[in-house]
Amino acid sequence: MKKIATRVALVFTAILMSFAIASPAMAADNEMKTDDGDPGGRVQVSWYGDIVTICDIEADGWGVYLSVTDVSQNLFKYSFWVGGNGNCATNRASEGGSHNLAEGNYFEFKICLRKANEGGTTLSYCDYATWKNYQ
Repeated sequence: MKKIATRVALVFTAILMSFAIASPAMAADNEMKTDDGDPGGRVQVSWYGDIVTICDIEADGWGVYLSVTDVSQNLFKYSFWVGGNGNCATNRASEGGSHNLAEGNYFEFKICLRKANEGGTTLSYCDYATWKNYQ
């Protein structure tokens, strides 16, 4: 029984170590938060697969809006939003069309807050960044 318990513990440890080793590879290449004093929104971009994720990170009654523009081609790509503390939304190149961000181009990301319970387009606490797609 002791040998079996030791083997199970070793297998379990190996599985846990594989997650620990894999997690840095899943880290975002770029990240930015909204420009309010206690940021309520975050965007993370992983260029491999053009994965763009926004998250509402504060229970403040605001949702998170993001727009993506290809500044190399002066071309608006897409926008999306998510509301509710802890909720996230993701777009990726595998969805095709405007979600495929051209390699070598520069992209402007504009992240803002908007009142989650309002259908309007009033944006507040915006922050901007321009990043290059190196993948």
